[in-house]
Amino acid sequence: MWLTLLSVSALGALLYLDRVILGRWMFSRPIVLAPLLGGLWGEAQAGILIGIVLEAIWFHRLPVGSTIPPDDSFMAVLATGSFVISRRYLGIPWEEGIALATLLALPGSRIGPLLDGFVRRWNVHISQFQKEEIDKGRFRIAENINWLGMLNSYFVFFIGFFVLMGVEVGGLYLFQPWITAPLWKGFFGTLRCLPLLGVASILLLNRGARSWFFWGAGYGLASLLLWIFKRGDIQ
Repeated sequence: MWLTLLSVSALGALLYLDRVILGRWMFSRPIVLAPLLGGLWGEAQAGILIGIVLEAIWFHRLPVGSTIPPDDSFMAVLATGSFVISRRYLGIPWEEGIALATLLALPGSRIGPLLDGFVRRWNVHISQFQKEEIDKGRFRIAENINWLGMLNSYFVFFIGFFVLMGVEVGGLYLFQPWITAPLWKGFFGTLRCLPLLGVASILLLNRGARSWFFWGAGYGLASLLLWIFKRGDIQ
């Protein structure tokens, strides 16, 4: 289990860097990140479900100006990774595990920005050292310092995912024996209502000439989620 936890944390941190420092190729979006992370460990369907739910809920919250939206990418890594580990080693049921993992990952939407702020403050010191090297004419060293800042960011998020994912897996382990069948049904209802909130969030963007796109995206995601739930019932 520890090896899987290390592997999931390492890949999750790498994909998460796309959100804050590396590339901005949209690999960090929940709808991309969660299926990739889950698919590598045989849980692509669960990853798609988690990714669509998180993407739909915060689709309209964009990091524009000083606005810092909830960190849905951090949540996607925590929820997907915790579910993959719990499903493989604890045997947690499929739909119930997705619901519980997603709910327990909610604090990650605020922890992610805190870690991001810590990394940025630390990298300010690194950039000052880089400026000194440029003033001395050591351009090769200054160039390599960029990689130092990137490795610093990766290490912080890797440790964060490793610790928090371990805590969440522990929470799943503790909660699982205590949950009775009626309460599991409550989790079913919770998870099945989350896509409705996501679709409502998308429909808030129903402005302008391209409003048809958001309507189509909302109902398309809802239809896909219903199909995934049906597949999960078959399992």
